[in-house]
Amino acid sequence: MSNDAATAAGATHTAISIPSLDGPGGLEGEQPLLGLGASLPPADSRAKTEGTFPYAADLWAEGLLWAAVLRSPHPHARILSIDTSAAAEMPGVRAVVTHEDVPGESAYGRRVVDRPVFASDLVRHHGEPIAAVAADHPDTARLAAAAIAVEYEVLEPVTDPEKAFAAEPLHPDGNLIRHIPLRYGDPEIVGEVVVEGLYRIGRQDPAPIGAEAGLAVPRPDGGVEIYTASTDPHTDRDLAAACFGLEPDRVKVVVTGVPGATGDREDPDSSSRSACSPCAPAARSNWPPPARSPSSATRTATRPCSATATTRTPRAAW
Repeated sequence: MSNDAATAAGATHTAISIPSLDGPGGLEGEQPLLGLGASLPPADSRAKTEGTFPYAADLWAEGLLWAAVLRSPHPHARILSIDTSAAAEMPGVRAVVTHEDVPGESAYGRRVVDRPVFASDLVRHHGEPIAAVAADHPDTARLAAAAIAVEYEVLEPVTDPEKAFAAEPLHPDGNLIRHIPLRYGDPEIVGEVVVEGLYRIGRQDPAPIGAEAGLAVPRPDGGVEIYTASTDPHTDRDLAAACFGLEPDRVKVVVTGVPGATGDREDPDSSSRSACSPCAPAARSNWPPPARSPSSATRTATRPCSATATTRTPRAAW
């Protein structure tokens, strides 16, 4: 993170611990050649080599609270009841939130707004967030999240993208996300060689080493500052502001070190989920300390859709 980020954090009257990146980027004693055409070393090369580069999971703030998210163990289920009383009564727990506590928009998404901040009545994929807890210690937060009792009616998931077109809708607008007709030339012409077949390819996930984590710092004016590994901070700000029920200018997203971003950092799970789910307890509870989402390398299917070889993209419950 740049020193500008550290300066911005000071405006919240909360001390954010961020290692300094000052100093030469190359080896000690070497003077980089300056000028047009010069190959300059990356400014953060020394910090990354020494293991002191500050990623989102490395940030710290005075009076920090830790957040943990309860996620669905089922790929498809109906939520019958959610009981958070046991978690709320645990010592060290400062806040427990569900879909009922989201003050703004209950769902978000970059192109299609179909992803709930917290599932309310239906689970559409394995690992979908149900509730979040803020506590004084990360272990307390995890234990409290595990103490939340959720009664499910397990449903049969739709895992075949072709069958998803005719399956029961997962969303009010159906299972078709988008339809893009592609036409070129005369469709009646038949070539000398015709090849037909069903092709299956594996799903790819870059899964960078860096954990998905976030730090939310409540501001005195009722806004919030979010420190997270984002490659699209402006969109993440707007998404978080809508979920928090705040004007965009009262939400500030500070980009921390991005530990790998081969496409998946643009997915809301990497940034918006860190902003809306784990950090919601700090932003909406009566406790002013910031909340941090514990780092986790676990990867879950967060977008219940699958692409086929056709130009129609269906939703399917994962």
